[in-house]
Amino acid sequence: MSRAQNGCRGGGRGTKEPLLIDAVIGKVVKRNHRNLSAAWIDYKKAFDSVPHTWLKRVLELYKVNCTVRDVLGRCMGQWSTILCHLGERMTAAENHIRIRRGIFQGDCLSPIWFCLSLNPLSTLLEGSGRGFQLRKGGTKVTHLFYMDDLKLFASSRSHLMELLNITCEFSNSIRMELGTYKCAVLHVERGRVANSEGIDLSMPINIRTHSEAETYRYLDMSQIIGVDEAGMKQSVCDVFYARLTKVLNSLLSGANKTHAYNGSIMPVLMYTFGMLRWTQTDLNALDRKHIANLQFKGGFKPIMTYKNKKFSRTEAADAFAHYFSSVFLPNNPILDPNQVCTANIVPHGGYVNIRNFTLSEVKAAEQNLEQGFCDISSNSCENIKSNQKFLFYDVNPPEGFNLRRDVYMRFAIMLAEAQKIGKGFSWRLVLPPWHRLYHWKSETSASTPIPWSVFFDIDSLKSYAPVVELHEVFSKTTDELLEIDRLYVLHNFEDAFENGVFKEKWEITQDCNYVDRFWGYRNVTVKEIVCVKFQGKISKLWELVALHPLDRSVMFSHGEIPLHDSYGTKSYWDCRKSMKFNKDLTRTAKNFISQFLSCKTEKCSTYISIHWRRQDFARSRQRDIPSLQGTIKQIHKAIENYVPNIEKVFIASDASTTEIKELERGLQVLGYKVYYYVPSKSDLARYKDGGVAIIDQIICSHAAYFIGTHESTFTYRIQEEREILGFNSSTTFNRLCPHTGKCEKPSMWTIVN
Repeated sequence: MSRAQNGCRGGGRGTKEPLLIDAVIGKVVKRNHRNLSAAWIDYKKAFDSVPHTWLKRVLELYKVNCTVRDVLGRCMGQWSTILCHLGERMTAAENHIRIRRGIFQGDCLSPIWFCLSLNPLSTLLEGSGRGFQLRKGGTKVTHLFYMDDLKLFASSRSHLMELLNITCEFSNSIRMELGTYKCAVLHVERGRVANSEGIDLSMPINIRTHSEAETYRYLDMSQIIGVDEAGMKQSVCDVFYARLTKVLNSLLSGANKTHAYNGSIMPVLMYTFGMLRWTQTDLNALDRKHIANLQFKGGFKPIMTYKNKKFSRTEAADAFAHYFSSVFLPNNPILDPNQVCTANIVPHGGYVNIRNFTLSEVKAAEQNLEQGFCDISSNSCENIKSNQKFLFYDVNPPEGFNLRRDVYMRFAIMLAEAQKIGKGFSWRLVLPPWHRLYHWKSETSASTPIPWSVFFDIDSLKSYAPVVELHEVFSKTTDELLEIDRLYVLHNFEDAFENGVFKEKWEITQDCNYVDRFWGYRNVTVKEIVCVKFQGKISKLWELVALHPLDRSVMFSHGEIPLHDSYGTKSYWDCRKSMKFNKDLTRTAKNFISQFLSCKTEKCSTYISIHWRRQDFARSRQRDIPSLQGTIKQIHKAIENYVPNIEKVFIASDASTTEIKELERGLQVLGYKVYYYVPSKSDLARYKDGGVAIIDQIICSHAAYFIGTHESTFTYRIQEEREILGFNSSTTFNRLCPHTGKCEKPSMWTIVN
């Protein structure tokens, strides 16, 4: 049997394998802006129309034992039927109508025989040399079969046309007809769906273009092109409720309504499991409307009870939780979320004995399948994994290194304060690797995710809050894939001051976009994405965590949105003092100070330091910063007024080389010696852009006098370092003023010990 056939092939995994291939192809197409042409082919009454002559010929082609061929041929020769009307036979006893087409579906042999009859088509398609190649030199995917359902893949429209013509010619030769109503084509160009008027084949057949409105019929194709998942769910729900209403309004008996419910209504949802991410919130909403509909239609309440029915652990975890949770009725008690151990789960036998599940039970069973097993007799669970829970976060991509440090402090304080009051002991804050920061320009910092230990003393961070590096989490994960239970995508309310009042609040919504960056790792994913409008202090995030107490890993996107609980308090400064730099960076900075700035003490008196922010500030904040000549004048004036004996000036800046040289020449004319840290190639490769910025900050923080840039987080971090070192605040909270207009003094956030 061809490997493309997933229906009856030994060792096959049914629809799971083609769905996985669909998802991979879809990601490659969208991520790499590739071209794709695909087609969905359906045979009209496939099992009923395959000719007996072709079925016999297939047995010969694949050299089936002649005795078996003879027996099957004799059996098919006896297939016949008669016509009856009102109980009266309309054909004579000797004139039976011979059946020359079709094959049975209720036995084991017939489906295999049918798939074997389509096997030559797989050989023809694979031999065409066409298809879609995931990567250069890799295997080409030409088609996927599931029984009679066929999907074709090609890298261009012309190649797809060739595959379709091969399919049509083969089908015509064996006299099987395509159900063109269910067939569709899809063209994607540079990762986006392209318009098309369908395909006219060499035979008198037209295959129309797939439409986004047909998401229910072609869910797998919709998944490839990235159709809005919320829209697909709504489409599925519409079909589900339409069928439910039709059955409930029919004249069927209660028993037959139950059969119709199980055979026609529930498969609408079951078909989508594994393709759409049905969250617990989605299922709860579906359940409520579903129950209300059943009660409204005269109290029809089919009780879905499954006794002594066994399913594999994987199937139970992947699908049945969603299935059962959508059919629970009010007369089934909803358990306390903590009462989770109600199923006999046998870990060594690999089966789950499913009893009368409620929604809470099923969701818990899904969790327990991953965590270990539960025993109803002892009403307890054995957790084979660590008791630790992990809190992940990320920050809006354009935000810089120093604001991200502040966001870390918010989350670290959130966990530390929770532990002070006896909560959150099992939670660990995962330090998000530094990856592709907007302000980092060097190639050494561009591609590879950088752990926090490159920049900070991790032991010092752990002395304040329970933090772990992401690579430590990977080491605790038994699977190659790290799957986060829930991702909350935070975004702001449109009107923060509604009626003139800022109120802490959050609201779950359906509209948000999240690009799965995950710090550059491709082996990280999430089970559920929840969109949340959020406004308030960061401790309010615990309310979101509490919504799903069984979650062992939670992530917050846009971690910059929640505010500090206690900015400038002792807790803030305790956390800030724990953010000690990597010892290697500190050593390099102090060696520079000693060698070039003639200082070997913590508080130096031999130089003044300047943070001169340019680039984006020079473009967007021209009213807040001085010109180059204005900068020279202000530095000279500050030295004359506050540190008249100093001749050395250290500059930390993102300015261009030309601007730096002009600033240096201007200060040299006034008699000053100008210094700035320029890393060697080896140092840049070792310390990265972030390490070079930290070295600049350390040198600035030890200066006798510091002047910063207005509202720059780089300046804020230097001011905090100087407060920790014990400098007089008057030497720290100073800024470069614009050459015209007001010059607002910096806010003085002094240390609290």
